[in-house]
Amino acid sequence: MTEPRRIRDVDSAERAHRIRAFSWSFLGAIPFALIGSRVGADTSSPLLVTAAFAAGGFAFMFFGSLWIGESLGRSAGSTFFPSGRSTAGEREYSLAESLIVRGRLDEAIGELERAAAAYPEDTIPVLRLARLLRDQCRRPEDAARWFREALKRSRDANEEIGVVRELIELYVHRLGEPRRALPELARLAEKHVDAPAGAWAKRELGEIRRTLQSEEEP
Repeated sequence: MTEPRRIRDVDSAERAHRIRAFSWSFLGAIPFALIGSRVGADTSSPLLVTAAFAAGGFAFMFFGSLWIGESLGRSAGSTFFPSGRSTAGEREYSLAESLIVRGRLDEAIGELERAAAAYPEDTIPVLRLARLLRDQCRRPEDAARWFREALKRSRDANEEIGVVRELIELYVHRLGEPRRALPELARLAEKHVDAPAGAWAKRELGEIRRTLQSEEEP
């Protein structure tokens, strides 16, 4: 199976943001036009004054909204890479999320990779990166690699089980290679033999083995 082509960052979300800002700026210009009509009522060119106020209001709304959006993206960097000794739970990784929302996926991947390297004990950037590669970039093989990394960093049983479930789903349904799921299911079934997760893993293990066996039969 060939690896799907990597989606280029065409910044479609950024363009959509500009289009929305442009549209809403027309509405925002209305109050300025009303003010201009009052101010220009006693002048020799009321229409010109009204148009000038409306144009100024439109420009203020349009460029102001773009500036605010960019400022929020920049300020998120201090949260993404905090300078203090904050714990992993306090990190929000807002810059990466902002880049994802704006469609700048290549940059978001880079930020999450840097965060994963900077905070080797934290599963948050690793899982977010794996899901981004799986769901929005259509790169399941790369996603599987980061899910395995998240599995190494799992801090408790619940997190471990959740990551294994996502990894199994990726192997079986996205990559179409259920055989690769067998070792993870066997390990989970053995480790949580008396828990619901272990029972689920055992059932999935048996089902995949039966399917593979039936495919190999002449």
